Amino acid sequence: MSTAVSLDGSLREVLERLAPVLGGLPRRVPGRARIDGRELHYADLHSFYHQCVQILGRGYYDFRPAHDAPYILDCGAHIGIAALFFATRFPRAEVHAYEADPRIFAMLARNVASFGLGNVTPHHGALWTDDAGVRFAMTMDDSGHVGGAGPGAVAVPSVRLRDLIAARPPDLLKLDVEGAEYELLADCADVLGSVGRLVMEVHRFGHEAGALRDIFGVLDAAGLRYVLADLENASWLAPDERPPFPRLASDKFCFTVFAWRPGT
Repeated sequence: MSTAVSLDGSLREVLERLAPVLGGLPRRVPGRARIDGRELHYADLHSFYHQCVQILGRGYYDFRPAHDAPYILDCGAHIGIAALFFATRFPRAEVHAYEADPRIFAMLARNVASFGLGNVTPHHGALWTDDAGVRFAMTMDDSGHVGGAGPGAVAVPSVRLRDLIAARPPDLLKLDVEGAEYELLADCADVLGSVGRLVMEVHRFGHEAGALRDIFGVLDAAGLRYVLADLENASWLAPDERPPFPRLASDKFCFTVFAWRPGT
């Protein structure tokens, strides 16, 4: 589908062309951009744009590793923008990128190959508390999540995150799993302290099976220091209950946790 804007050029050029027209473009329409001569597949232009601005433009997932060959678990990799950042920022890194949505995983795999990211291994599967498989809501944007129902939900393989961490603690655990972080952190509680750094998006969108105190309790028990950043009111979602504060459009929100082992 034509976007009426050229998606061929440097990343900066493409993002500059998209910025003024993005709001008028349809959501969840897959396509391809050509960035510096390399083909990049996307599922949703809005998600692509905001991920590129945040991750590649602002270095959202940048971190100081303890050595120059960090082992990174990219959980909720989507089309691979974070994986692209990690692979180029840390050329000696070993990155394992997990994506549950089968259609988006295919784009992730193609993008990894297109950009020649030899230090990135894409995996199809949802990070979960067991390896028995899960139902996954496919949304064709960046909001797909475990536990979906209805015609957009499919059965996908799952990988127990705790087992990955126990087998080899990552230097960085990037976790953007649209609400599954509550169950995952609870299951990983006894091994989470071995993780070097953690960047996790925390969601309160209404389908999460946990409370914020559960998140902070696990982090505290693991001995991790943490900082909260980027609280965003989810004004694009209908509220379950309208907050009694005019500046809040919804009772749903998300924020990011940056955590690390003290002294590392």
